[in-house]
Amino acid sequence: MSSTSRKYESDEDEVAHQQAKAKDARSTFSIGETHEAVVTDSAAENNGRQAITNLNNIYIFIDDDDNTLSKGDYVKIRIFDVGENYAKAVCIAHLD
Repeated sequence: MSSTSRKYESDEDEVAHQQAKAKDARSTFSIGETHEAVVTDSAAENNGRQAITNLNNIYIFIDDDDNTLSKGDYVKIRIFDVGENYAKAVCIAHLD
């Protein structure tokens, strides 16, 4: 009997990931733009350095070296890097 590991927590997560991969973030975001977003995963839930949000089915990794962002935080972010299927940002304000 073999055990299988599930890559996604839900079917919706898998669909969102596939949509993000199919969409080019460079046509959606530009360096220097600001956006308001809700943190979906804290740095502790991710890799210890970056929190995550999802806008327009594209994942945005928010630098969080000091671990001040928590899941559910409403923040203003500034995009500093855009890849094919992701963007990177810094948090410039907590809005809640």
